[in-house]
Amino acid sequence: MTNHTLTADYMRTFEIKVYEPFAEYLGGNEAESRFSISLLDAYHLAGHSCPSMTGAFLMTAAAAKSLFSDGILVRGMVEVDIASDPGSGATGPMANVIAYITGAWGDSGFGGLGGKFRRRDLLRFNSENAPDGGFRFTRSDTGKVIDVFFSPGPPSPESAAAPFPETWRIRVRQILEQGDASVKIVTVRD
Repeated sequence: MTNHTLTADYMRTFEIKVYEPFAEYLGGNEAESRFSISLLDAYHLAGHSCPSMTGAFLMTAAAAKSLFSDGILVRGMVEVDIASDPGSGATGPMANVIAYITGAWGDSGFGGLGGKFRRRDLLRFNSENAPDGGFRFTRSDTGKVIDVFFSPGPPSPESAAAPFPETWRIRVRQILEQGDASVKIVTVRD
């Protein structure tokens, strides 16, 4: 395997553990309420792999580890603020990946049931609370707030000489090999 080949098995090694309390409340089995979302799942949602979708996944994985001591993200318990609008660059597609994992949606989200399980308006664009160039994640039950930034670093010389589709594959692999170095977390409030 060359260093820029992304196999399905490799992409599945990157995963975020998720707990979905609403599915459990509705009597869903454990597969419906406790599961993992892989990087490959995020690419399926987006329709492609690229540096931005990879960054959205890695930022959400880092946020889950920072906000939940056991690393298991609880859907509906995370609010996300974004400084820019959804049409700015890759903001909208990145927000879709983050929403898919966290359950935090904008005005199209689920309104809740009996005052619980609300997902609507947990993701906000053009937010004055969000840092420039980053995403603010807030855990609603504890009030912990973190700002998460993605910085993939410069492209490798190898990617400069490659055709465009190959360049993207090389960049994604490079970002994944950097691991946590491409994501920075700033704790705003514990």
